[in-house]
Amino acid sequence: MRSLNQFADATAGVVYVHASPAALCPHVEWALTSILDARPNLKWTAQPAAAGTLRATCDWIGPVGTASRVAAALRAWPLLYFEVTENPSEG
Repeated sequence: MRSLNQFADATAGVVYVHASPAALCPHVEWALTSILDARPNLKWTAQPAAAGTLRATCDWIGPVGTASRVAAALRAWPLLYFEVTENPSEG
């Protein structure tokens, strides 16, 4: 039965980067590329609530648990404000 549904253990979610210093943006993109096995399509825009920072969002599809891996990687930067969601999955 597993061969009929190759995406049985896949899920989707969103990465919200609420505020990032400009110098950190490439590092965020590299971290996401490494975890998602694809280059994220981030369009950085000014964050009006925090002068001098940028914000972006990225949809993702990957194995269950990807949000945890993304959050663990991004929390290494204390100046980065972000949120990661993962849709519910079976199990």
